[in-house]
Amino acid sequence: MDLREQLQATLGDTYRVERELAGGGMARVFVAEEKPLGRRVVAKVLRVEAAGEVSLERFRREVAFAAQLQHPHIVPMLTAGETGGLAFYLMPFIQGETLRSRLSRAGELPVSEASRILREVASALAFAHRAGVVHRDIKPDNIILESEGSLKLIDLGVVRVPGMEDAPPEDIPGTLAYMAPEMIDGEPGNQATDIYALGVTMFRAFTGEFPYGNADAISPPRRDRPIQLSALRPDLPAWLQAVLTRAVAADPTERFQDMGEFAFEMEAGPTRAPSAIARPRTLYERNPVRFWQGVAALFACAFVLALLLR
Repeated sequence: MDLREQLQATLGDTYRVERELAGGGMARVFVAEEKPLGRRVVAKVLRVEAAGEVSLERFRREVAFAAQLQHPHIVPMLTAGETGGLAFYLMPFIQGETLRSRLSRAGELPVSEASRILREVASALAFAHRAGVVHRDIKPDNIILESEGSLKLIDLGVVRVPGMEDAPPEDIPGTLAYMAPEMIDGEPGNQATDIYALGVTMFRAFTGEFPYGNADAISPPRRDRPIQLSALRPDLPAWLQAVLTRAVAADPTERFQDMGEFAFEMEAGPTRAPSAIARPRTLYERNPVRFWQGVAALFACAFVLALLLR
């Protein structure tokens, strides 16, 4: 019996499994019809016998935490179960298109539309972060634009939840083009990496480009400065340029301190001066020890130079 047939047997006559929405990997996703209500749902399935203990425990914890995330811009969980050799949960099937599909057609979005998307996703992630949940794979594919104009954040199946901080490095998910440099270096995902990924996602939405150039090829972690937004999108307000530039900073200490601050600046930004939004912290503010070490080194060099010139 293949996985689709096994899922159908597990769900029973209440549901009719229609098709696989995404295949491959340990967890797979199917679309099914909930026959009594005539609505479609999405089933994410983990084959228990094929999963290791860490994967199964992670799945159970993801289910428990995702069930608590009741937010207008997060796809809610309908039900979950573990029976017949399968662990699964059901979510509503969202009518709409992914942000990736929208960008493929449009290239870049109007400032007002992209700003709304950024505000709504930041709000959803700030809510999740307050609950201790980090997404770790923010990208246009995981943002669904609903037909009525709102959006839903999906694929919380790669979340980092409390109690799983000891997950092995090879279990770190993500998409290279949207990964923060420190995550590429092997550090675990956290709020700062979600901020970076959302910044890259919205940089694309506003400009059609990646902030560090071509991200299709595998490249070393980004260490330089991002492309100037004013050169790509001159009509972008200065305050919004400042917000995006700060979000995609290669150094995590130069990003927003948390997603709540990011969301707040998106709401308050139009009424505030750019310098108040995104003034990068000085070296002294980020690391006073390094600052004074640099000062000492500078004086030492000056002293040696003075001796040589005598």
